[in-house]
Amino acid sequence: MSFAQNSNKENYVQNKNSFLIAQANSKNKNSENENSTLQKKSSTTKTLKEIDEMIADTDYTLALIELSDYLAENPNELDFVQKRIDKIMKARSQYLVLANELLDVMESEPENAQKKLEIISRLEKVEKNPTEEQLSFIRQAKIAAQFTYYRAQFRRIVEQSVNSVENGEYVQAVTNIQKGFDMYRQEFYDENSKTICDRVTVLVNKINDNCKNYSSAQDKLKNSYNDFLKVLKSGNVKECNSSYNNFYREMQKFAELRNSVYDDAQNLKEIFVSLQKKNRELTEASYLPFIFRFTLGLESSSKSGIIGAMDSQFNTYVEGIKPEVLNAVANIKLQTIDNSNVASVKQNELPKDKLSNVLSFSRIGSDVNKMYNLLKNDKDKKKNFEFVEYVQSTEYASTIAQTLNESYKIVERFQNVNEKLKTVSKPQNAVEGIRSKNSYANVMIECSREYDECAKNANDLLNAIWFNDYKTKIAKDKKYFEFSSIDNHYAVLNKTLADVCFQKSQNQWKETASYFASAAGDICNYYKGEYEKAQLLLEERYPKEALELIEKTDKELNEDSKTLVQCRDTLAANKNAGQEKSPFVQEQKIVIDSVNLMASFKAQSVKTKDKCSQEIMLSQLSLNEAEHRYSQAVSAFKRGDYQSARRNIELSSGKYKEAFDHQESSSTREHADKKLATLGQQINDEENKLVVVEVRKLKTRAKSEYFNGNFERAENLLAQAKSRWAVTNGTEEDEEIKNLQALVETALSMKTGRVIPPTAPLYPEMSQLLSIANQYFDSGNKKIKNGNRQEGIELLSQAKKKLQEVQLVYPLNQEASLLTLKIDQLINPESFNEMFVQKVNAAKQNYKVASTAQQAYADLLDLYEIRPDYPGLKKLIRDVQIDLGIVQKPVDNSSLIKSNQLTAEAQSIVKSAGTNQNQLRNALAKLDQAILLNPNNDQAILLKDRVQISLGGRASVVLSSSDEAQYQKAIQELQKNNILGAYAIVEQLLQNPKNKRSTKVLDLQKKVKALL
Repeated sequence: MSFAQNSNKENYVQNKNSFLIAQANSKNKNSENENSTLQKKSSTTKTLKEIDEMIADTDYTLALIELSDYLAENPNELDFVQKRIDKIMKARSQYLVLANELLDVMESEPENAQKKLEIISRLEKVEKNPTEEQLSFIRQAKIAAQFTYYRAQFRRIVEQSVNSVENGEYVQAVTNIQKGFDMYRQEFYDENSKTICDRVTVLVNKINDNCKNYSSAQDKLKNSYNDFLKVLKSGNVKECNSSYNNFYREMQKFAELRNSVYDDAQNLKEIFVSLQKKNRELTEASYLPFIFRFTLGLESSSKSGIIGAMDSQFNTYVEGIKPEVLNAVANIKLQTIDNSNVASVKQNELPKDKLSNVLSFSRIGSDVNKMYNLLKNDKDKKKNFEFVEYVQSTEYASTIAQTLNESYKIVERFQNVNEKLKTVSKPQNAVEGIRSKNSYANVMIECSREYDECAKNANDLLNAIWFNDYKTKIAKDKKYFEFSSIDNHYAVLNKTLADVCFQKSQNQWKETASYFASAAGDICNYYKGEYEKAQLLLEERYPKEALELIEKTDKELNEDSKTLVQCRDTLAANKNAGQEKSPFVQEQKIVIDSVNLMASFKAQSVKTKDKCSQEIMLSQLSLNEAEHRYSQAVSAFKRGDYQSARRNIELSSGKYKEAFDHQESSSTREHADKKLATLGQQINDEENKLVVVEVRKLKTRAKSEYFNGNFERAENLLAQAKSRWAVTNGTEEDEEIKNLQALVETALSMKTGRVIPPTAPLYPEMSQLLSIANQYFDSGNKKIKNGNRQEGIELLSQAKKKLQEVQLVYPLNQEASLLTLKIDQLINPESFNEMFVQKVNAAKQNYKVASTAQQAYADLLDLYEIRPDYPGLKKLIRDVQIDLGIVQKPVDNSSLIKSNQLTAEAQSIVKSAGTNQNQLRNALAKLDQAILLNPNNDQAILLKDRVQISLGGRASVVLSSSDEAQYQKAIQELQKNNILGAYAIVEQLLQNPKNKRSTKVLDLQKKVKALL
């Protein structure tokens, strides 16, 4: 079925661009509407409760207008207004989020119609009065999603019905298809005239009625079919005629019903073609195409649609009868005449009477095949049937039955000859070993000549063109039925007559050939096994061992090949050798094939040896390169070039892996793994000494920058320290770095939003608003000082409005906040004093709550800028900074004592620890705690650096060769997008504790987990 495809990537991009333009237009139009409504609004200002009701009703435009009016009359309630504005902005942003989500789904999941329709439903509920552009976007998206949904539904219904047909559930298949009859139905009836709709309704109702009749007719149809099958299986020719007539009547009714459905579907198709001529924009994604395709099915699947289901049942019944007709013929058992009874069977015992039934069954079978003519436009009636050449098969059975009468005459003649030759003796010969120089001599065959004439006549019948031609057809094509009983009777009888005389004279040859064949098979199996062992060694990466085995086997093969050639030549000396009637043709073929197989073994061994040599050479080249890279790593280590040493040891490991990929060697692997691991740890330990010193400097500088308030600089320095530390310690973090990062991150979080960075998208607009506000402030301040207070206050009010616009976007902006305080102080000093005290008291409480801590801290800083002499304010700010973690709390005496105590305990542990890693780590933990209590504990800092140097680098520099192979395999699985396979390998690698310290293994684990 062909549908209009309108959901490609270019359309998605165009839709997305159109939507973004519509959003921009929507904002402009909303602004115009707001201005218009401002002019027309009534004098009554809405309460916040009424405005909340508008917001709940998603009438955001009107709510914003009312909030503006409310703020104008209640300037002191800015926070309440701001919360509602934020809520509206957040809700409106959801429209764009959903629209972009919809467009992304249309682009990345074009077939997921249900998901698109769900998003569209949510879009329709975002705002009460969306713009026309938004409505248009939703309508277009809904049409596209509906198209994808119906197309998916169509495919699902068709697939379900086909599955039902394949399971023999034909009525269920038709019922499944009828479920799709409502697709696009309402749109069709809405868009077309009553005349057309009525005509379509009549046709669809007829199809539905016929489907009901089809279901109702099943019992009679099935019963007639089963009855006919039962009679056929009984083999009673007389009862078959009556049962066939009943079955034919029910099949005829079935065909008439099916043809009616077919005609109605064709009429629906014609109506659609007519409508499409009048309306060029009418596509197949509409009601009529879905209906007639559901009915007629798809051209690509003969089992699809109502017609496909009905035809499949019709075909199943006809084809179900055919094998039973043929089986009825095949079930006529004929007495076997072979070596056991060909000489003794009597003429009155021959099954001549049973052959007459074959013609009767053939005639019935021909009538069954003609039932296909009942179906209208049944193009596929010869498609996918088991017995296409059904008529030819029945004709063949009739022919062979008639010809058997000639074979029975040969039996009579053979028995007469046989009576004359009862005195013929069977020759006996001894067989020597196959590797000896002696060969078997020809034995007596003279007694076979008297059977030549009978054998020739029987052989002529056996090789008759019609008989062998049909056998060839059976072998090549399963369209022809094989009548085993009749065939075997005919073939065995004539084959027996042709071969029996030769068989007696050739028994010794048969025995000799069998011996040769058995011995040849044993020899070939031996060499096959040896070369397979060599090939397996090569595949398992043991080319040296494989080469040794092949060279040994090749020497033995040369001698035994000569012996088998002698056996082949001995069998070929017999005059019947190579002929089809030769009694040892299969054995001779085995010997000939064995000679050829021995030659092929030798040829294959040359290729295998070349492959072995190549693998050995490649392994040695990789080993040489691995040793060279290892030497370079050692040299770099000795001169202190740790980066180069790490790079070369990694390259050396990779080359060792390549070497073992070509030639496995457990001793070499163990030696390489050990020395690479040793050198890697030495590199890590030595470089760790430098790392500890460098990281200490970075931590010291970071603390200094932190105490000086340069939090961004401190953050960068700590990031450098963390990165450098990871070089030799992997994922094992330094507690000092982690603690300092927590302090810096807290301090940075309190500065967020205080200053508008030049990189901010709205920086130009906000800077302009602040500049205008400052100009208004300066002018207003000057007016007040000159005695013109009223004009001054008006200018200050304008300045405040500009500042409010800034604070809508950046509520914590320091410049806007300070200037607002200065304006309030100028306008009403007495009220400002009260407000100042209230803000200080509020900040004391609010900074303790996580959600208001940043705002409270910002308020205190701004208040301090206005009145730095306010009693207790400076101390309050300091206390808040300590509580929030912006500055470090001064070390008290108890912390000093505890820090010194922990340092002393660590010193004691270090003195007795020696190289004990567990004790050194215990000491390190105490030192980290001591430094946390007193960051200026120099004794603890120095001792910690000593301990970290003693512990050495804890990162794993290089993997073992086997683990490196697994690592590379995980990389390959990841490249093939086998995420689960890669994850399983990584998790297996991490079972080894050493690999948990490998940076590259841990990095791969993060990457794989991110993709799961």
